[in-house]
Amino acid sequence: MEKKNYVIYIVEDSKIIAEILKKIISSIPEIEARYFLCGESMLEEFNQKSPDMVFLDYYLNVGTGKIAGDETTMNGDMVFKEIKKIKPNIPVVLLTGMSDKQKIEELKTLGFCCVIHKNEDDIYTPVIDCVNKYLLNKD
Repeated sequence: MEKKNYVIYIVEDSKIIAEILKKIISSIPEIEARYFLCGESMLEEFNQKSPDMVFLDYYLNVGTGKIAGDETTMNGDMVFKEIKKIKPNIPVVLLTGMSDKQKIEELKTLGFCCVIHKNEDDIYTPVIDCVNKYLLNKD
């Protein structure tokens, strides 16, 4: 019996963090990871080939400014809502560096399956644990 291959999308405006996350997630044999530096490009792909899970940064393009000066560039909560319209049951992980605990709790109520803080020393373990729990159904 052939193992199912899973696809996980990463939406992260920091290319370095996106590459680190891709490397961590791709270390799981049955998973292919792809990253996108903005929500719009991920949603275009999402409509073509829907992934099995998404890791989503909340503050997109904060450090680099809006895409080509476009004030309508989507933030993480907007991207999340679009994902859930297309595929309501997909697990979506919130990636954040924010320290506002109240805002994080507010975002959790939207339906993110888990929250990963990017500014912690070890993101490897929470990323692997989240994939195992919410995609591969391993404890």
